[in-house]
Amino acid sequence: MNLLELCDTSQLPEAGQRMLGSAGPKNLLGTLAHSPGGLEAQAALSAHVGRHSRLDAALREMAILQVAAALGSRYIFVHHVDRAFDAGVSDEAIRALAAGTLITSVDGPMSAVLDMARAAAAGTPVSDETVATLRGHLPDEEVADLVIVTTFYVMVARQCAILRTEIEPAYHHLASRYPLIDSSERIQP
Repeated sequence: MNLLELCDTSQLPEAGQRMLGSAGPKNLLGTLAHSPGGLEAQAALSAHVGRHSRLDAALREMAILQVAAALGSRYIFVHHVDRAFDAGVSDEAIRALAAGTLITSVDGPMSAVLDMARAAAAGTPVSDETVATLRGHLPDEEVADLVIVTTFYVMVARQCAILRTEIEPAYHHLASRYPLIDSSERIQP
């Protein structure tokens, strides 16, 4: 049984209806819409993460996919596959994350970003080596945005789990193409 049913969006203010009218996570947003103010606040942070952050899009999407995979959030994972492709992430990298494979073929900031995403998902501090790599490759604003991205998606993954958010039919093909491994087999930070 779902904790909340989808909201009657016709009762939302215009801004809320616009958020739900766009393509994207309608099942998640439709349940969070029971709190219009909360939905608006979450949408503002989501807009910063997705459209206003200066963090490289490939780094951002790999971080989001890593958090989703580490936490077993199929909902987030499938909603970010196309965004990852648009950012230049390879099918091979997406498949590796879905399979729980530790990606070692990347260097510099990407490796550190993935380390940070796993640490965020586990709720543990990042290693000194990861900190040094991030600070050596990214300006402070982008490191701060990376913290915001990873912890925001940890929160969203928890929301999806608590709400038992189901993947919309339009995303079922991606869930089949990129199945996440069982939680007992996931890589740890």
